[in-house]
Amino acid sequence: MAYNKTNWVSGVTPLSASNLNKIENELERLSKLGGGASNLLINGNLKVWLRGDSIAINSSNWTYTAEMFRCKGNGTVTKVSNGLKVSGSTQIQYKMESNDYSVIQGKTISLSYSKNGVVTTRTFTAANNQIVFDITLSANDVLNWVVLLIGASVVDAPIPESYALTELKCARYCQLIENLWVRRTTNNLAKHFLPVHMRVAPTVIGTIVQYSMAGTDWGTVATSGITTQTNQIVVMISGSTADWYVASEKIILDAQDYA
Repeated sequence: MAYNKTNWVSGVTPLSASNLNKIENELERLSKLGGGASNLLINGNLKVWLRGDSIAINSSNWTYTAEMFRCKGNGTVTKVSNGLKVSGSTQIQYKMESNDYSVIQGKTISLSYSKNGVVTTRTFTAANNQIVFDITLSANDVLNWVVLLIGASVVDAPIPESYALTELKCARYCQLIENLWVRRTTNNLAKHFLPVHMRVAPTVIGTIVQYSMAGTDWGTVATSGITTQTNQIVVMISGSTADWYVASEKIILDAQDYA
């Protein structure tokens, strides 16, 4: 709990062990809030949802819901004001990228998370396993937040981070593009360069449509006509002149790890 003047023990010297313990606890809490200990998990506050606010899941394949958190189970996973809510039994994992996991492998780490407002902390040695978070939620459970720190630490509240910074971190793994308009340049290609390089060449989720400059809709571009690289989308246009372009109301570029 944060320090409050009313916590001072009446009639006891200010330098008593009881009061010094309160000061020590508060300094530890403030060091975390000030960045002295940053969350090693991206989107641990479960605020960034690029794929939608309510996502159906199944028991056969991993589905990413809140960015960086993948789920298996039944029903839906929904964004709520205090975290991530499930409608059925759901397994939730966080798989850390190998470059990031190498920083903590072999070290003592602490995982704290809040489920339905109750905080649990686990302290363990990071073995050779990039999956650092794996729990099962029951119907109507809410996962509020998750924090991973190096060392033996207990966290009783989420470590704050701006939404903009969290979204920027997520962009290496998933990007939402709305109202894409790209005109053909040369060799019947239209290119869109990404603001952030992605982990791997992403998969395009959604449709891209080909048009003439006169506005004629020439239909959805086939998957075979779309290629991606870590820094761009390349679309093959069938028109033979420069007066063609491609557009999409909304697409998702997915570079997450499903293995």
